[in-house]
Amino acid sequence: MKFITIILYVLLTYKAMANFLPPNDFLIKRGHKAADSLIFQTYSQMAQEINSLYAARMAEEGAELNFEIEVSNSKVNAFARREEGAMKQWKIIFTAGMLRHNSMTPTVFSGIYCHELGHHLGGSPFRSNGHWASAEGQADYFASNDCLKNILLNSKLLKLSKAPVTDFIKEKCSTIFQSQERLEVCYQSSIVITKVAAFLSRLGGRRGRRLPKPSITKRDQSTAYSTIYKYPSRQCRVDTFFEGALCSEYFYGEDSNCPSSSEAYQGARPKCWFRITSE
Repeated sequence: MKFITIILYVLLTYKAMANFLPPNDFLIKRGHKAADSLIFQTYSQMAQEINSLYAARMAEEGAELNFEIEVSNSKVNAFARREEGAMKQWKIIFTAGMLRHNSMTPTVFSGIYCHELGHHLGGSPFRSNGHWASAEGQADYFASNDCLKNILLNSKLLKLSKAPVTDFIKEKCSTIFQSQERLEVCYQSSIVITKVAAFLSRLGGRRGRRLPKPSITKRDQSTAYSTIYKYPSRQCRVDTFFEGALCSEYFYGEDSNCPSSSEAYQGARPKCWFRITSE
């Protein structure tokens, strides 16, 4: 049975169910047609390889995982969507405007793609009662705790060995991991997160608004009085990505062996969006 389908989908005809970014007014219109074709081909190939890593999980769910590009949509976003039928269609969709952005790279794409996959596979908490999509923070957590680790351990998609690793990242990763392989995965995941943080900084809100730049070395110090199901602050999202990278075990659905407390830099979902009910 074929589990991977790459489709170039023309223009938005339905309401997106789980966006990577909140509503924004960024538009990146088509430039050179040949350039668009190369961009779409590059990221379609990346999506196909990531999807292949999850073919077994899709089989368990009785679903197909499809990547689509809305080639006529100049907005800047990505989202997850599902269609039910004889074979469930679970989709990850990028707008053409998102892929055209001058800060979009294979590294950034992998982080965002993993987030959208997290809406499908991240588990609880979900966006709302009865909704299939994992909450935004949960999708961020899955992205680094499962998907990026899977990519780095089982594919050659991300070639980041020459990228610098800061002392801050080395310190936090070495506190959790001892083996060289897991340390390297933590380092490389952190590099992806740094790039995603920079991308979020570029697209943090509507034009004309200046918001604090998120960074892997900063921390959102707020405490959510109840779990936030939509978009936490950009800094909180970067915190969540980093905690996922620091989790010592893969997160598959709700089977995580990471700490249940919200102590920073121990691999737990941060308290800026996730409320532990027993506290």
